[in-house]
Amino acid sequence: MRTKILHKVGISTLCLGLLIALPMPAQAQDTGADDRWKFKAALYLWTAGIQGTTRRGNEIDVGFSDIWDNLDMAFMGAFEARKSKWSLAADVIYLDVSADKAGTIGPGLPVNADVDMTGWVVNLQGARNVLDAERASVNILAGARYLDMDSKLTSSVGGAPLPTVKQSASAWDGVIGVKGNVNVTKKWYLPYYLDAGTGQSDFTWQALGGVGYRFNCCDVVLVYRHMYWDFKSDSPLKDTSFSGPALGGVFKF
Repeated sequence: MRTKILHKVGISTLCLGLLIALPMPAQAQDTGADDRWKFKAALYLWTAGIQGTTRRGNEIDVGFSDIWDNLDMAFMGAFEARKSKWSLAADVIYLDVSADKAGTIGPGLPVNADVDMTGWVVNLQGARNVLDAERASVNILAGARYLDMDSKLTSSVGGAPLPTVKQSASAWDGVIGVKGNVNVTKKWYLPYYLDAGTGQSDFTWQALGGVGYRFNCCDVVLVYRHMYWDFKSDSPLKDTSFSGPALGGVFKF
């Protein structure tokens, strides 16, 4: 029983960290034929919830408010360089998440657990524009996603400390997909994104769609995003999905 409670605490906090770390692609695309370099930097916030299943059959359902309460520090930023029809993009994320959990087992025996986790997520992507019409743009993409996370669990039962548990995980996944815009007017557009891939996880895919507005210096984008991961058998998670609205700003220079 004690092991099961501590396992659920650790897995829940790991899921919170993974959610904060998920990157949001820059949405607005300028794919003119000139050969000048064009650059974009993006900041975003994804107010998503998380659902999933552990290898032990435990269900996970965490809302965004719980994630926000457990976040100590985070940095999320993306950068894109584009020349003619080709583009390169990188997304770098750092996060620090902690959670304090308390409960009882058996006849009121107190159980306490503290989980601290840090992680990096680096996304690298190359894309080529294959359609740049007045009403729509289409870009074919390929890239890699790297995840590196470290966690530490300290706990006690009935006031007696248990051994500290430290875990680390890293994974590379390759993805291919498509992204672009459907222009409603010169200012308003509908961004979309779809990718799928595999590697050190069995399968992962994500999709988003929403609405964007172009200002002179930047774009503001509101989208709904869903991501799903099916993990390999040696992972403490069997599968997980993330869904929710995201608000971002894309700055052009």
